[in-house]
Amino acid sequence: MEAPSADLDADAVITEATLPSGRTARLLSHADVLLDRLAEFQATGHQIVAQQILVRLNHLTEDEASELRLRAAPRRVVHALDAMSQQAAAIAAGREPTESDEFHEIARAAQRAEYTQKQP
Repeated sequence: MEAPSADLDADAVITEATLPSGRTARLLSHADVLLDRLAEFQATGHQIVAQQILVRLNHLTEDEASELRLRAAPRRVVHALDAMSQQAAAIAAGREPTESDEFHEIARAAQRAEYTQKQP
């Protein structure tokens, strides 16, 4: 579960849940959590964030994956999404998880790719 702050992206998908106390909480969609994590990973290369992405990628529905792909471009995290999707597939196929220094390289390469290509 992810509870968003007061500042949300204009296209963020949220659900309001009523808690047993009667208060309400706003919850981010799976895709929105991943978009936030991808942006954080691309900026930092931190292993913990990468691990969160890898776990979440394995639990996407086809519709969520399509939505994520569409919304990744304006957020400039397509390259990070592609790299982490490849990592998730490799791990699912039996490869050992990536080491911390490799995650930093993946993040730097994704950031360079996003910010050196022209935006539509």
